[in-house]
Amino acid sequence: MARKKRQRLEVTIDALGARGDGVAHANGQTLFVADALAGERCLVEPGQKRGDGREARLIERLDASPQRREPPCRHAARCGGCVLQHAEPELYAAWKQDNLVATMARRGFDADLIAPLESAPPASRRRLRFAVARRNQGYSPAFRAGHSHDLVAIDHCMVAAPGLMEVAGKLCSELGPSGVREIELTATPNGIDALALASSDPDLALAERLLDLARDADLARLAWKAGSGPVYVVAQSAEPAMTFGPVTLTLPPDAFVQPTKWGEERIVSLIRPLLSGCGNLADLYAGCGALGFALMPGPKLSMFESVDAMTVAARTAARLAGLEMTATTRDLDLQPLVAGDLERFDGVVLDPPRNGARTTCEALAESGVGTIAYVSCHPGSFSRDARILADGGYALERVWPVDQFLWSHHLELVAHFVRR
Repeated sequence: MARKKRQRLEVTIDALGARGDGVAHANGQTLFVADALAGERCLVEPGQKRGDGREARLIERLDASPQRREPPCRHAARCGGCVLQHAEPELYAAWKQDNLVATMARRGFDADLIAPLESAPPASRRRLRFAVARRNQGYSPAFRAGHSHDLVAIDHCMVAAPGLMEVAGKLCSELGPSGVREIELTATPNGIDALALASSDPDLALAERLLDLARDADLARLAWKAGSGPVYVVAQSAEPAMTFGPVTLTLPPDAFVQPTKWGEERIVSLIRPLLSGCGNLADLYAGCGALGFALMPGPKLSMFESVDAMTVAARTAARLAGLEMTATTRDLDLQPLVAGDLERFDGVVLDPPRNGARTTCEALAESGVGTIAYVSCHPGSFSRDARILADGGYALERVWPVDQFLWSHHLELVAHFVRR
């Protein structure tokens, strides 16, 4: 039986959506059209449901926006990592800025609280995770296609720091046949730190080959994780270390670091003056302490982090640097701090994961902490937490968008709260 021909519609794109798609309306339904800009007239084919609307495939662009440009990356048409390379830089910046303003407005915050957007330069992402895709007769690094689980093999990435793609290609080619599904790479001053995520542990023959592979790829370290098992090192030639303020810290395998050095430096430059008068500081969701250490020496520092390997690394680095601090392994979502735990601090820096820090902010709202520097990678969860803090007696002084995720719909930000 022949497949039923889908309806095609001629639409005009009304606006850019929060995920970078063009948004149009036709026949009483909302359509999301990838690779379309506001004002463009397009022939589209509605497809699967998405939220309250439908995704629509772009068949033909009948009129192009004057703010359209040729994407600088040859994979932009299919790769879902970047969603707006086809927009002029001014339009891209306005889109991200406007999305943040709209998100904050829904929680009752004024647009004038938000500083102008600052974006990372291309080729600055020092930490990336690649999927491993079958390509021709071999394996290649890949990202997901837009709104899909399909893999798009790539040989070039405009956001990746120099050297990452070459190493990703070598590792995928060698490890793809062994059941490695994903590879995470972090560029450090001492070399690239690699983590292979596989379906099983390497057998003896592969384990022996991994030593040669790590050497040939010039890796500082190669770690392995099979399924839900622990992470362990299979080859190492150098300490993958980073410097945070007065300490140099050896990263544990799979450690969290800011995705760009540019972003880390910009975040630190923003939070340092906000917390400069604090004598007793809490660093919540601290990771290895990149932000807390950058504020030392000076305040008495207490870090809280859920991953024990990262708190151990922080304590070790502090001891070697001759600094006094505490680093406590504590999952703040499962074992939250209460207002009484926070009373000894006059300043807090927190950098939670994407789901935010609702319980922690509820405790802060009941505390006497004087100033808070909040670093967020998700404006939606941040705006919810900001409302909790504002309702609990804090004034939101300023929000700085720090665009570490160039050309994507993701956005980092820094915010300052002061107890009224």
